[in-house]
Amino acid sequence: MIRTPSALPMATLVLLSACRTTAPGLSPAEVYQRVADSAVIVRTKAGTTASGTVISSGAGVAIVLTARHVVASAGPGNAISIEAQDDAGVPREMRAQVVSVDPEHDLALLRAETDFEIPALPLAEHEPGLYDELFVVAAPMGLAGVAAPAVLSAKEPRGANLWAITSFVFFGSSGGAVANARAELVAVPVVIPTWKEWLVTQLALCVPLGTIREFLAASADRSPRPL
Repeated sequence: MIRTPSALPMATLVLLSACRTTAPGLSPAEVYQRVADSAVIVRTKAGTTASGTVISSGAGVAIVLTARHVVASAGPGNAISIEAQDDAGVPREMRAQVVSVDPEHDLALLRAETDFEIPALPLAEHEPGLYDELFVVAAPMGLAGVAAPAVLSAKEPRGANLWAITSFVFFGSSGGAVANARAELVAVPVVIPTWKEWLVTQLALCVPLGTIREFLAASADRSPRPL
């Protein structure tokens, strides 16, 4: 169920027109750089850090997609912060607010006012195929732009509405970006599975593209609801 604690301006949700276009034939380094340009560090009042991705930017506002559990401690209207690099490569910290959450699918949207434009990562039009090459960019331990190659290993493993990717995914990568070879967002990592109480950091469970699209469409509802 989508919950929207505060109204989200429709202009910030015109994602396809706000996001830059991509082209085929990108090198892996170019894909990583484009995704990293849109990556942010999400910080909570508890002092923890995780990852987020700017999916819409313009008119002094950046909309950040992240995992709901990253901001679960923030009540309605409570401010958290994001950190992004400006045009000069200088880290800048900005206050942000939770504007929409989906506890069932572990997704959240943040809104931050900025005095510089952060490039937005476009959403893919089509899902990747099984065993397609993917790219993970996140901010584990507060290190922005940590990147790793990935492979889509399973869709809906054991009936879960998630994707499993094989990659090196580190603690704090929740809310980051899984991109295709066109530097388009296809999934959001939310869980590192465990085996016999050990984290299996070579695997990650991710929210798939279709669920992300449904969440963004539902977030356009202007009716405020409690967190």
